[in-house]
Amino acid sequence: MALEGTLKDFNLPDIFQLIGYQKKTGLLTLSREAEQVVVSLADGMVVWASPGEEVFDELMGRALVRRGIINQTLANELTRKRRETQQGLVYLLLKQGDVPPLELQRVVEVKVRELLYRVFRWQDGHYQFTALPTLDLSQGRIDAVSTENLLLEAIRQMDEWPLIQRQLPSVDLKVGKNEERLGGVDVEKLTPAERQILELADGKRTARDIAEASGLEEFDAFKTVADLIADGVLAVAAPEYAQRQAVQAVAAPREIPAWLFRGVLGGILAAALFLQVGLWRQDPLLLLPAAGKGEAGWDLLRRHKLQADLWQVERGIHLYLLSTGRLPARLEALVEAGTLSARQLRDPWGQPLRYQVQGLEYRLEGSHPLPPPPR
Repeated sequence: MALEGTLKDFNLPDIFQLIGYQKKTGLLTLSREAEQVVVSLADGMVVWASPGEEVFDELMGRALVRRGIINQTLANELTRKRRETQQGLVYLLLKQGDVPPLELQRVVEVKVRELLYRVFRWQDGHYQFTALPTLDLSQGRIDAVSTENLLLEAIRQMDEWPLIQRQLPSVDLKVGKNEERLGGVDVEKLTPAERQILELADGKRTARDIAEASGLEEFDAFKTVADLIADGVLAVAAPEYAQRQAVQAVAAPREIPAWLFRGVLGGILAAALFLQVGLWRQDPLLLLPAAGKGEAGWDLLRRHKLQADLWQVERGIHLYLLSTGRLPARLEALVEAGTLSARQLRDPWGQPLRYQVQGLEYRLEGSHPLPPPPR
């Protein structure tokens, strides 16, 4: 038996959370128009996702070529062999020994995660979850990702994407170095990701091309490009008419729907209320959580994000203490020292973090309590 419906009736974050809470094993098939993605979950953890073997092989082939791991001639040869033998691209590469297994697995992990994050931008579509006793993972698998972590990453991307768009209106714009500003930059102080992006930004590649060639996850690559543009090290290199055309194009990250923030919380709370009064007790898959069991809702995810955010701020406080011999009198001192950004001083609800210091002791908290410890 299967649970199915439309994404307008039951949002994707709700579906992933419910499967995660119940630790179900099975296949979640998501489709819209000509697109289809099948997500494999084992004990509530995502272990694979694919848009179909042929489409996935095309994505992998393009990524491997753009990153210089294989050349186009080998990619064409592998495509021919795949059609003749019906064996996947990754399998053929491992069999021939053309690419080190660990390097190949890193590319696979990146492409699967990117696929998952793109699915969360869908505004409509159809879903079907089929519970299974075991999974066939012969096509591939990634390190297990919890549904909670998957949604927390969606929050991070939603939070930071407007900041990226200020510097990079479209990922299809060409980006190049600002040679005048570059002369005054200590390249050794740049992060490995920044140095890699800087090397690829030749004025001929678009931000999308740079992201694919970098080996970074798409979003992190776009963020790095935007940060370097903000610092004046990179600049949009396309002529004005090309910029206008690119801005009008539909960039993939623009597909993020508004309901990801505004609608999900209300939907989850409403679902929890229905569960508490027993409306879902007839669910043959036992997919939905029992009434009173755990804390449902987007609020719980924000509380987990608060926990991770506080850890980052505490790390900044400790670095400040090591470098100055004293605790910062206020958190803004960490921003002034370049340890944190101003955005990190607010909790996931948009409220300022609460910080009190007395001698060598301090208290740091958000506007909401932390999540309960796992049982």
